[in-house]
This record gives sequence, C-alpha cells and structure tokens, in this order.
Amino acid sequence: KSEALEEQVSSWTRLCTELEELVTETGMGVFMKRYKDINPQIRVESMETMTQLILIRPDIFLKNSFLKYLGWMLSDSSPLVREKAVAGLLAPFKVNEEEISKKSNRRKSGSPRIDTGLMVSIAEKFARRLADCTMDVDLTVQERAMELLLAFARESLLDNVEDEELWKDINSRALAKDTTPIVRRDSLLFVIEQLEAFDNSNIRSEKDAVERINALASWTTHCIATNNTPLNKIPFERVGYVISSLRVCPEHASLVSNYSAILQALQDCGNTSASKNKRRLEVIQRHVLIEMLVASVEQEMSSLDQSSLEGVVDESMTAALRANEEHHKDSKKKRKTEGSQEKLTTAILAMLP
Repeated sequence: KSEALEEQVSSWTRLCTELEELVTETGMGVFMKRYKDINPQIRVESMETMTQLILIRPDIFLKNSFLKYLGWMLSDSSPLVREKAVAGLLAPFKVNEEEISKKSNRRKSGSPRIDTGLMVSIAEKFARRLADCTMDVDLTVQERAMELLLAFARESLLDNVEDEELWKDINSRALAKDTTPIVRRDSLLFVIEQLEAFDNSNIRSEKDAVERINALASWTTHCIATNNTPLNKIPFERVGYVISSLRVCPEHASLVSNYSAILQALQDCGNTSASKNKRRLEVIQRHVLIEMLVASVEQEMSSLDQSSLEGVVDESMTAALRANEEHHKDSKKKRKTEGSQEKLTTAILAMLP
C-alpha cells in the first residue's frame, strides 16, 4: 500500500512540474510578445497579469527574471502603465500587510505569506527610477512610487544603496509643493525611517519627544537651507508640510500637540557653536522650530468646530480661521479638540522664567 501511495505522490509531483513548466513557458511566451505592445491598454493588462502570477505563485514568479519586466515598464510612455508597474512591485507588500492585519485581529502570529526580502536586488536596481517616479508628471504614479519606496525602506531593502543624491531626492518630496499630501506624508515617513531618534516604536518620556522634534527640525533645516541661501529666501513656509504629515500619522500625531516638547526644543537650541556655519544653522533651526509651533497651533485651531471658537478668539481671528478652513476644506478633517488652547497656554507658561 505504501508503494502505491509513493507512486501516486510521484505521479502528482511530475504533473505539477509539467503544469508549472507549461504556465511558465506558454504564459511567458505570450507575455513577452505583448508587454511592449503598441496599445497601452494591452501593456496595462500585461502588467496586471504578471502581478497576479507573482501573487498566486511567488515561489515561481517572485524572482528577478520576472520582476525585472515590471521594473523596465517604470519608464513606459503611458502613465497608466507606469502606475500598474509600480503597483505590481508593491502588491506583495500589500498582501503581507493584509495578512498581518487579519492575524492581528485574530490574535495570531506567523511569517508573512510572501518573502519580500527576495526583492532586494530589484529594489536596489530600480531605486533611481522609482525616485524619479516620485516626481512623475502623473500624481498617482508619484503616490504609488513613494509608497513602494517606503515599503522598501521598512523592509531594509535599500540599506546598501549609497547614492546620496537619490536619498536626497526622495527625502525632499516631504517638503515639495508640486505633489500631493499623500506623497509628502509617505516621504516624511521615509525620512523618519532614517532618523535615530525614532528607532523606538513608542515615546517613553518627554525627553524622547524633544529628541524626535529636534531630529525633524534638524533634518528640515538642512533640507530647506544651503550655505548660499540668504535667510530671507529660505522657504520656511514649507515647515507646515511636516506638521500636516505628522497629524495624519497615528503613530506620530502626538508630537504635533506636544507644545511643551516643542518649546523645550526651542529653548535648547542656542547659539553655542563656534563655527559661523553652525551658528547660522542654529538660527535657521530655531526659526524652523518656531514655524513648527505656529503651524501646529494654526492647524489645531483650524480643525476646531467653528462654533466652539465663538467667545474664545476675536472676530478678526475667527474670520481668518474660517478663510483658512475654506482654503483647506478638501484635506481637513473636522474634530473637536476642546482644551487645546489651555494645553498650549500651560506649556508656554511653564517655559517662562
């Protein structure tokens, strides 16, 4: 009986091998002739087909020999094809994220279904092209590319990439005007992955919060200022993008309203360096911290229910806040935050001599 079972297992194994070869050879034969078709819709469907093959049989198709086609199509002339190519590379991370979420809800643990660590070569090879995609003419391509780069960073797939210009280009999207809030948010999270102050998952003390704020302020300072930029030409208004991005990140949102930590960071930032250049950077960083505080208060106030502002601020400020709300109404989430003014006042009073 055991011999019969062994023979049956062997037969099924051979059949599976033959089917895999049939899918690989026949399927790829069709794919090779169609993924560069003159019709962009056919190229789109080719990208979607390759993505499905990768997700169904990652043991066969999650390899450089197949992933490279998605990487090549990042340079396609059609923005829809570029988007599908990025989405194909991102799909394994999405599947794992969904699996982890389901297991978390069921209080189960286990390894991700797809070993995304196998994508390290592809991540390194196409990192430059993906960085360019974050500046694509199509905003959806920008968002998908930034999301993928963030996924690569969180899986440590870019650790061996030493191209400083590449890192600078990706990081700078956190403060870019010509993109969407989603790109700026994911780019800031990409930056945070590189900051030592954020190595611990939770803020354990006020000191941790101050260190994180200082780290963000220092990075922002170096990003918006160069040695030759006059102080009056530095775009300090972009500091508000940092606060906006932090507000929509549940794991970092508490920094935005931690006024005492921001004020402490501002107080600690003194002109103590002997170097002229370092003194200049300290002045800029202090200005950045002030802008962070102002942006935090403004955005907190603008999120208040306008009815709760009556009797709290004068009519001119109420009108200004209402105008600001109209300007940002597409991205604003209204929520009541009673006591925020008191929280800020208490923090400021505590810092006074």
